Amino acid sequence: MRGFCVTAIDQGNDMSSTRTFHATFLSFCLLLCCALGGCGPVDDGKIPVTTDSKEALESYRAGLALADRLRGQEAIRHFQAAVAQDRDFALAYLGLAFALPTAGEFFKTFDKALGLADGVSEGERLWIKGVEAIVNGYPTKQQEYFRKLTELYPRDERAFNLLGNSYFGQQDYQQAIAAFRRAAELAPDFSQPYNQLGYAYRYLDDYPAAEAAFTRYIELIPDDPNPYDSYAELLLKMGRFDESIAQYRMALTHDAHFVASHVGIATCLTLKDEHQAAREHLDVLLELARNDGERRAAHFARTVTYVDEGAHDTALEEQLKQYALARKTHDSALEELKLANRQNPYNHYRLGLAQEGKGNTAEARTHYETAAGFNALNSLQYAFIRKAAAGAAGRNR
Repeated sequence: MRGFCVTAIDQGNDMSSTRTFHATFLSFCLLLCCALGGCGPVDDGKIPVTTDSKEALESYRAGLALADRLRGQEAIRHFQAAVAQDRDFALAYLGLAFALPTAGEFFKTFDKALGLADGVSEGERLWIKGVEAIVNGYPTKQQEYFRKLTELYPRDERAFNLLGNSYFGQQDYQQAIAAFRRAAELAPDFSQPYNQLGYAYRYLDDYPAAEAAFTRYIELIPDDPNPYDSYAELLLKMGRFDESIAQYRMALTHDAHFVASHVGIATCLTLKDEHQAAREHLDVLLELARNDGERRAAHFARTVTYVDEGAHDTALEEQLKQYALARKTHDSALEELKLANRQNPYNHYRLGLAQEGKGNTAEARTHYETAAGFNALNSLQYAFIRKAAAGAAGRNR
């Protein structure tokens, strides 16, 4: 499973002002070297952590150790303990945000970290502001923050890993590889750069280098599921489906709840046209699911099997099950769009579509009219939707 990547979803439509994020089984890169009560650069070149509570720091480190290995579900309780022990622990809120399973929970918790950003060390502030930049769709700004982070803390492997992830999210794989290699040089036993290196090489079609990176990743943390899962994804990409399934099953021997590996097995079976077998495996995931986020992942994967099989009506039924779970947790498009930048006319148009879909014609018309009459200066977003919004406002009268 690929690690931390928070980026705008639809760059082709210039989503730069929409508060969205890509999170394929949310994961992240957090700090390892912690300085109790630290504020500002320290002599060892590492990013300090600001907290006055020894207990909170210990809880944070426990969560961090799990999160580093992309075991976010298990990390949650440790980060929750850290913020309970220190209500002003910014990085613990940041860690918790990335471990939580839904977008709504992410934003609510991340906002707490953001609210504390001006009261912590410069490294922590740059890190949090970098996440804020990409959440709001400003990848170049994020890279500026993370480059400054590596300049201030030139011996911190995690700073370079964050920078590498930023380049990775923008598909600048050569720059990402350079940053990940620097992180690995600084801390040869730090596992995360090898995971991301494997994916970067994979996306450059350098499969031998990708395989070498994933092999090293497995060597570093052989008792964790994610290295096997990542290697399995490479094998899947190469069309070696049976070998891929074997690696996914290795991951599940280390963590039976590792959702990405269940989905990976189902994907391999689907690509082998063994759709019923894929769904039977996803039934296992549904039985094991610990939260609605994992249940939604299972239903989405089942949707894909039906679509690939040509059973579109049944696929729609699976999709409706996802929507029902989203409504139960208030994790819907409408709720997320309410968090979007209201200075973007396209977001008002999207809100209109969401309200219209729910049958709220008056609310839909208000957003359509706002979008249609936005009168934005030389805006491509506005040009895309101005006449469509005007027409939609008319049909909702």
